[in-house]
Amino acid sequence: AYKTFIAPLPRARQATLASLDRMGMKVVEDKKSDSGWTITATAEGRDIDIELQRLTPRTTRMRVVANTGPFFKDRATEAAIIDEAADTLDHQGSLRG
Repeated sequence: AYKTFIAPLPRARQATLASLDRMGMKVVEDKKSDSGWTITATAEGRDIDIELQRLTPRTTRMRVVANTGPFFKDRATEAAIIDEAADTLDHQGSLRG
């Protein structure tokens, strides 16, 4: 699943990490990549890979893949992570005024 946020990469990363924490997902890797940032998390039989790619100084593209095995994806979990990150960014934006 993909979504582009109107937020710089550092804000999108912080929102993603906060969202994973609220959802009870354990972050096992959080590192800079050639294209931006990569976050890996786990949750009850799921391996979650998140790529954050800087498109412009003000926009970040998020790609989420939640694997439930070698052949299956959990689209609902992917969508929930994206929605939670979007809500976090919206809340941060409203706090900035």
